[in-house]
Formats: sequence, structure tokens, C-alpha cells
Amino acid sequence: MHSVELPKGSPIGLAVCLHGAPGSARDFRHVAPRLLSQNVAVLRCDLPGHGTSALPTAAVSLSPAMYASAVEHLLQSDSVMNAKLKPDLPRVVVAHSLGGSIALELLHRAAHGDNQLNSLFQSQCQAGVFLSSVGLTPHKGIRPYSLIRAMGAMAEIPILGDAVVGPLLRELYVRVLGFSPRLQAREAAVAQRRVCGVDFPSHEEMAHAIRSSPLFPDGSLQCVFALDDHLMEMEVLQGMTSALGAQGTVLPDGGHHAPVRAAHAQVTADAIVRAIDAVKRT
Repeated sequence: MHSVELPKGSPIGLAVCLHGAPGSARDFRHVAPRLLSQNVAVLRCDLPGHGTSALPTAAVSLSPAMYASAVEHLLQSDSVMNAKLKPDLPRVVVAHSLGGSIALELLHRAAHGDNQLNSLFQSQCQAGVFLSSVGLTPHKGIRPYSLIRAMGAMAEIPILGDAVVGPLLRELYVRVLGFSPRLQAREAAVAQRRVCGVDFPSHEEMAHAIRSSPLFPDGSLQCVFALDDHLMEMEVLQGMTSALGAQGTVLPDGGHHAPVRAAHAQVTADAIVRAIDAVKRT
């Protein structure tokens, strides 16, 4: 499932919103109207395996590279093309939590011209906004990482994953980690597999490559996170901000989902607009 929402005025940019794991397009329900009021078009989607979107096959790799390719294809879909957005309209990738790993992949591809479609995405993707983003090393919410990876491997076993591991993971995500009670067991299993698919050592390399690329002007990379994030420690959040050379906005409260909560949605929308403005100034 995906949707393209257009503002009443002429769009100044398109925000491509990528949720975390678990997560869905619904996560950006408070940010989207604030962007539309500032003439930013919004693309929201349920990534494969989340919300109403199915996985292509049971055996598909749930790596950030796979999800990045899915987003590239989405940007070429009829619904996006039919929105008739201007060809030179800046695209800003807005990523929450584990979506940050997908954003890194997309921005890295754009910087090096190796996206899997054509130069359209490369010429338009010149900004990124990371919200409580996964960082350069595993954060406290997914440590010990060896145990997390073992649980992810069990989630891939059809009978065991569906009947046992998925329901257990759902309880973990909802009762311990504070995710929405709407979460389904199958989505929890997908989220666990996504966590296991992250190549953390590559994050630093990609972040530095993005930072050094002339494609991304000063101010086009933004990070927004809260002081009281219970899943990610400040060292991880600040480390990502530093590696990207991004402008950081620190929220006083709200936890891991603070940047997409109603109380702070305007701050997040303003950071997205700043990123777009930085691109338009070049």
C-alpha cells in the first residue's frame, strides 16, 4: 500500500517517508499534514512485509538493499508518475528508526550513480532526514546482537516462525519495547528479519561517502531524535549525525517515536523543509 498526497499549492519537494521495523505508513500520519501545509508532497508506503504490503516471496532477502530497490521501483510506479510532479522537484528521503538503513542505501546509490533504475532518482534525491535512526553500531534495543540474529533466523523457519517465534516476538515488541498493540505476529517476524539483515559495518562507510559527496549540499542532511529514546543511546544517535555531517535537532522528550508524534511533528516537518530549501539554494 502506498499513497501520494499533494498540497493545495505548487509542491516545493517530495518527502519519501520510510518507516522502521515494526512500522507502517501510518507512522507518518502526524507529520504528513504539516508537510502538506508547507507545500511538500508526501509519499507514504507500507514497506514489503508490513501493514497491508506482502513480501514478494517467503525466501526473499530482507536486506536494506532489497528495500531500497523496492523504493526505487515505487518512485517509478504509475501512481507516483501520475501525480505529475515536476522532473526537477527535490526528493528528500525521510526515514524513521530502521528505515535509516534503507535511506543510507538510497543516498549512497544516488551519490555514486549506481541506483538500479536510471538517473532520475539520482538527480532528484539530494536530501535525507533521519528520525531516531539506526546508527553505525547495534543500539541497546537490539543487543546482544548475536541473540537477536538467532531469533531472526528462527523466524525464517516457516512452521516455527509462524506458530511460535512470531507471536513471541510480537509480545516482545509490544510489551517490552513499547510498539503499537496493532502489531501483528507476522509483522514482528518480518521486523526481526529486517534487523538481522542490517550490515552495520557498512553504515559508517556509506555515511562518510554521502557526507563527502557534492550531491548533498550543507543542510540537506538532518537528524532528529529525543533525549529520552529508550531504544537508542545518545552515542549511537549522535554518532550517526556526526558521520553524516548532518544538522541535529534534539527533542526534550517523546521517546523513540518522538519525531513522528503529534507533539513534535511540526519540528520534524520544519527539518524536512530545511533540507529541501538547502537543495533549492544550490
